[in-house]
Amino acid sequence: MTDNKIYIYHTNDIHSNLTFWPRIAQELQNKRAIHEKKDEDVFVFDIGDATDRANPLTEATNGQAITELLNEGKYDGVTIGNNEGITNSKEELNHLYKKANFPVILTNLFDLETKKTPEWATPYQILKTKKGDRIGVFGLTTPLYETYEKLGWKVTDPITQIQQFFVKHEEEADFWILLSHLGLETDRLISKSFPISLIIGAHTHHVLLNGERSANSILTGAGQFGQWIGEVVLTHKQGKLKVETAELINVEADVPAPRAETKVVNDYINYGHHLLKNETIAYLPESLLTNWYTQTDLADVTLEAIADFVGADRAILNAGLFMGDLKRGVVTADDLHQCLPHPIRVMQCKIKGQHLLEFEKEVYQVNQKMSHQPVRGFGFRGEVFGKLCLKGFNQDEPIDPDKEYKLATIDYFSFLSFFDILNTYSTQEIIFPDFLRGVVGDYLAKTYPLKNKFKQI
Repeated sequence: MTDNKIYIYHTNDIHSNLTFWPRIAQELQNKRAIHEKKDEDVFVFDIGDATDRANPLTEATNGQAITELLNEGKYDGVTIGNNEGITNSKEELNHLYKKANFPVILTNLFDLETKKTPEWATPYQILKTKKGDRIGVFGLTTPLYETYEKLGWKVTDPITQIQQFFVKHEEEADFWILLSHLGLETDRLISKSFPISLIIGAHTHHVLLNGERSANSILTGAGQFGQWIGEVVLTHKQGKLKVETAELINVEADVPAPRAETKVVNDYINYGHHLLKNETIAYLPESLLTNWYTQTDLADVTLEAIADFVGADRAILNAGLFMGDLKRGVVTADDLHQCLPHPIRVMQCKIKGQHLLEFEKEVYQVNQKMSHQPVRGFGFRGEVFGKLCLKGFNQDEPIDPDKEYKLATIDYFSFLSFFDILNTYSTQEIIFPDFLRGVVGDYLAKTYPLKNKFKQI
């Protein structure tokens, strides 16, 4: 061993974007081999949102294929992001890591029934270096309290959890690393309050080319989609471990592509499509087409589906949700996934008539200014917001200001600032665990059953 340096590599927020995965895996393997040949310590971590159900391979395997790909990176530990945590049912998350060759390090998630850390995770790890240093590693994920509870989990406040954790465990390590899927601002806040030497960040997709010193900590972040690999070097100064450098490797520019990389990546995607195509759902007598700027039959059927799902007379969604057509004939899970790739769920709203009248005016205003606007985040995987599509808003019966009405919509409307009336004056409930595409699929199966295929022969 030529020196006592310790090398740490990290990835985050890959979101099932496998464009550069073959070279990332190869680079992580190569780095490990180089350091181990020199008898140097090396550790590799992923900080969550490795999966994303917009990817057909992830959708078809409930993320398990991504776990197997992560095995290629020879990680020493990962934590989970919101894409692992809330886009899977409890059963799916319980099986997500069953073939993992690495530990899932997660400190602030507990089974709602047992009150314990899930069996597939460990709250922390103590890693021993060749020199005898004790490096403590723990992981925290974004506390989406209500969503996790609906799925059967209890997620705790990160600050409170760290306080409780350090009361018990602070003295067990000489150097603490936090795998943080919390976002940069929360990382900065944590750095001011706790003796955490290195916070490896994620969630907000921040790119810190040379790290950031914040109070007690060095903060890092490697963007998204596998565009960067983080490299942190630790060294001994005055008998203590310190961060010497925190840099990023540009994967596209500086990491060689392995042989047939494009074919390998395309094979991943095509296999996902293949699996989804094997699941047949319905038989459409006519094609349902999409148009982001007008209300089509596809929008009408989807509005009927979500209204039927929650038992509402009125429904609203945006045409920008639809990323493809549903063609005449057999509809498969692949067709639905390509049409509605978003990890978005149905939401029911209960609203008094007086506020429903105000909301109808708000809908008109939103249509005027938002149809061509790009929208990002909140589970939306489309390009533009599109026209607002409506069911039951132009009924002959006058609205009773004192009566409560039920409205069907989608969960990400609750995060959009321009639906002020709806989000201020309605009681909202997101329906778990199915996504919008699953609700539409069930409605199509009921309304256009596969047996109709044989009537066409």
